Amino acid sequence: MNIFPGGKVNLIVPGGPGLKANTVKPLACIVNNSVVLPYEISNEKITPKEAFEEIVTAGVQILSEVSANERNVIGHSFGGLIAKAISNKIKTKNTILLGTPIDKSCYQNVFDNYSLKADEITKKLGAKYSENPTDNTLANWLSSYGKLYFSEDFIEAGGKMLMEDSVNSKIFSKMSQYGFEICEEVFEEKSHGRIVTAAGLKDELINTGSLLLSSIKFNLKFCEITQGSHFSIFESPESIKFLIEKGET
Repeated sequence: MNIFPGGKVNLIVPGGPGLKANTVKPLACIVNNSVVLPYEISNEKITPKEAFEEIVTAGVQILSEVSANERNVIGHSFGGLIAKAISNKIKTKNTILLGTPIDKSCYQNVFDNYSLKADEITKKLGAKYSENPTDNTLANWLSSYGKLYFSEDFIEAGGKMLMEDSVNSKIFSKMSQYGFEICEEVFEEKSHGRIVTAAGLKDELINTGSLLLSSIKFNLKFCEITQGSHFSIFESPESIKFLIEKGET
């Protein structure tokens, strides 16, 4: 029996890895039949590969409740890798990847920006997280990056959002480096349905030019979100909704 009203579902995968549902709440609140896929794993001792596969399987199970032409998957940042892996296993109508590094050159761009754009406060908070990896130390560190994640008008609200029970440090520690290892394998595999990559014009974490070139490499449609940053899903949910419904921003 179909558990979703109207037989439709919009599966939203937060970034991180390990970010929680409130980081995508602005989009989930305006898109009907939204389900946020949590970063839940069977136990802490499994490998990053096993954790990734468990989360993908959970997403596939949710989508299997509805017909293929009514399945949409929206993945933010690292969540886009999970979204793409889901669409490799089950047919979707649309898979939207928001600020997702899709190959190793994109990932290197992200790593470089994390290093080059960290001020002394951010470096100190990063060291505290490395010494004592808790949800709180991770949230403090990530929120300190400011305009790397958010456009100027959203830095304060975005930082506050990240501090409000928004991160799972155990998942982040386990899986954060796995994206670089798995990304090209995920994108080389054929998906079932329309795949769109998108990036905010003000995204300072991942260069839109780099993402465009990588999208061309994999024959993916690319869209630029003019009113968004890396967290366009937080800042400009209406644009994401339009992208899901119409295929362009």
